[in-house]
Amino acid sequence: MKQVNIIYTVLTICCALFYNQTAVTAQNIITLTDSIQRYKIGEECFIATDSAHNFAIGDISSPSQQWRFRKSNQLFPNFGFTKLAYWIRFTVKNTTKSNRAWTIEGGSGTTDSIEMYLPDGHGQFLVHEAGDWVPFTKREIEDRRIVFPLDLPKDSVMTVYIRVAGEGPKVLMMIIRSVENLHQQNIMEWMYSGIFIGVMLFAALYNIIIFFSIRNKVYLYYVMHIIVFSCVILTIEGEFFQWLYPSHPGWNDIVHHCLLFTMSFVGLLFTREFLNTSKYVRRLDKVMIAGMVACVIFFVWLLFFNMPTRLSISISSLINVFYVPVVILAAFISWRSGYLPARFYLLAWTLLLVTGFFNVLTAIGVVPYHEFWTSRMLSSSGALEVVMLSFALADRINIMRQNLTSIQHKRIAEQAKSEATERLLHNILPKTIADQMMKKKTTISDYFDNVSIFFSDIVDFTNLSAQITPYDLVKGLNVIFTEFDKLARKHGLEKIKTIGDAYMAVCGAPELNENHAERVALFALDVCDAIKQIKFTEEKTEIHIRIGLNCGSVVAGVIGENKFMYDMWGDAVNTAARMESHGVPDKIHVSEYFKKCLEQSSPHKFYFIERGEMEIKGKGMMKTYFLEKA
Repeated sequence: MKQVNIIYTVLTICCALFYNQTAVTAQNIITLTDSIQRYKIGEECFIATDSAHNFAIGDISSPSQQWRFRKSNQLFPNFGFTKLAYWIRFTVKNTTKSNRAWTIEGGSGTTDSIEMYLPDGHGQFLVHEAGDWVPFTKREIEDRRIVFPLDLPKDSVMTVYIRVAGEGPKVLMMIIRSVENLHQQNIMEWMYSGIFIGVMLFAALYNIIIFFSIRNKVYLYYVMHIIVFSCVILTIEGEFFQWLYPSHPGWNDIVHHCLLFTMSFVGLLFTREFLNTSKYVRRLDKVMIAGMVACVIFFVWLLFFNMPTRLSISISSLINVFYVPVVILAAFISWRSGYLPARFYLLAWTLLLVTGFFNVLTAIGVVPYHEFWTSRMLSSSGALEVVMLSFALADRINIMRQNLTSIQHKRIAEQAKSEATERLLHNILPKTIADQMMKKKTTISDYFDNVSIFFSDIVDFTNLSAQITPYDLVKGLNVIFTEFDKLARKHGLEKIKTIGDAYMAVCGAPELNENHAERVALFALDVCDAIKQIKFTEEKTEIHIRIGLNCGSVVAGVIGENKFMYDMWGDAVNTAARMESHGVPDKIHVSEYFKKCLEQSSPHKFYFIERGEMEIKGKGMMKTYFLEKA
């Protein structure tokens, strides 16, 4: 039995020595030359998983643990979000003739903890620490990415171990660069960052100027969105850690996730205002309000109550996964509902969703990491989103301007129509009555205790109209009544109507006037003088008229809905009409009551000739007079 144990021990030692030799000879040796300044070594590395975080460098580098390493099949090893630790091993040989200094880029700026172990030549290892959990001021090379100096003498071979751990995304760049190439890369990175910051800063300043110009709060929310989104990108790329709080690595996760909650809140706020979701998508508007409340709650929890990092990552990722599709759905529904500015808004957020989706897939290790596109995906899509949202806001302004112009044109047309209607009403109705009509008053009627009424008609008008053409007839009547209208305005009478050759006017209604009788008398006398000067036709046919005047109470109002008119009724109106019909050509026939009213208001101004009593149709015997100039 003792002999069996001895044989087993010998075989085990031989197998271990054989495996160790095989492992060393099997692994690729990366050769550095003078002609190449950058080496992507991801596929030349070997990777071991430390699921329980049990291994130290002494353990993992021992020959008995080399079986744990498996050759990498990724140019940029990506382990996604995991609590596991990983060991990376590679062997490098320096064959350069110059004293070129080398560096190795181990991971992105979001890697929590990364350690590089270099053999010191005495069986021990020199440790270089960096990562999101290590103060920036302690980095040996001040770079927003994780870069270590690779001290590799000429003509030497070295096996390097790298350990990566933490709770954040674990993406390893694994690029060996010369110091000169690192400087060139940094210049390119700062150029891209400068372009991104310049675009975002210009957009923010431009829109804040617009906000102060037109005082539309959607522009203020848009500026807030630009600023917060830019801050999120700068935290992801490491600029905030490098420049704002280099000695406080613990702030990284807090600032980053607070900004994520703020970005979601501001994005929803901007979306609600821009898309007018309370009008076009009411249900989603309530969902957005709930999302904004959740952002505030988690922000306060994270900032003041020490939310666990893993939980904050999960919640912030969940909210961002929630709010971007909600915004896109709201934009799509608004667009389909006829809100045209939503089209550019939909395109902008769809672009951000696609790039964000690929970024998440890259972070969790589903999509391979790309050195150029992955590192600039979010910043590039953010700049494009800003451009598209600027188009959306410009489109919104243009549509609002078009709608405002259309509304103004409609208002101008309505105002012109209203003014035309008002002018028409004032032409056919007394001003006070027209004003009541414009105020939509449905029933207009008034009682007037004492007014003076004028009636006239043309003598023998029937025979006259048979002797001339209709054109000449209308033309002649227009000349006569136009002159009457001028005289009515002169003496303050209100024209009531014309019926055929008859003309009716009144004074004392609807505007009250104490000397209404005198005004009507003067008007009647001027009409008699004016008619003598008017020739009805080209043959200069003379015109003779009869005039009747009376005073008394009347009821006045507007009758009808279509082709309405202002008219008067009462015994005084009938009597005035009878005075005209029983009158004499070129004479002013007045009632006894009109004579009394005129003598009371204007004594000794007028001269009357008594006609005597006569039978008046519908009235019986009445004493009447002719009015003459004094």
